[in-house]
Amino acid sequence: MGGIAWPNIIFDDERHDYALAVWSNSTLGLLSYWWHSSRQQSSKASMTISTMETLPVLDLMPAYLADAYLADADPNRAHLDERVICDLLGFDHHIYQAVRPLAAKWCAEPSVHGGKKRPRNATLII
Repeated sequence: MGGIAWPNIIFDDERHDYALAVWSNSTLGLLSYWWHSSRQQSSKASMTISTMETLPVLDLMPAYLADAYLADADPNRAHLDERVICDLLGFDHHIYQAVRPLAAKWCAEPSVHGGKKRPRNATLII
């Protein structure tokens, strides 16, 4: 795929693909993508290829992760956030615990959920 909504990124070293996928699917990666993107429609974000080149993110949503608007209630994404924040970035667990409520606030943003109803069992996971 390619184009304005799904730009391609090609690295010389394929190991960078994996690092980019991990970062992009963390709460911090999702926030970064959302913050720098254009939101013409509710729950839709896009970015030009030239803008994507300035960010270390790409929205690669593996099937085992919940939709982005449920990032706060996804146990896999909570674990991913913990690994990125504590192991990769070297922050302590208190920072991780501060980022998880940020995920809940981001998921409550109308431009993120686009009016989609939350499942009743979708609660913040720390």
